[in-house]
Amino acid sequence: MRPSFSIAALLLIAACGKSDEDQLRQAANQSDPAAAQVLNNAAENGMDPQAALQQAGEAAAANNTLGNQH
Repeated sequence: MRPSFSIAALLLIAACGKSDEDQLRQAANQSDPAAAQVLNNAAENGMDPQAALQQAGEAAAANNTLGNQH
């Protein structure tokens, strides 16, 4: 998991009182592009925030791995 995504996860947890959609969008704004896409899609589809964070972390890790293969 990239450090920027870890920060986004902490921001999501700290965003108590906001809707799940707002929390996911806030996390997306702090994430790398691959994770942000997952989080924005999750926000649009009403996905569980914890599941969205898991998938976003996996997307960020996969993107980071693919990016380092050049």
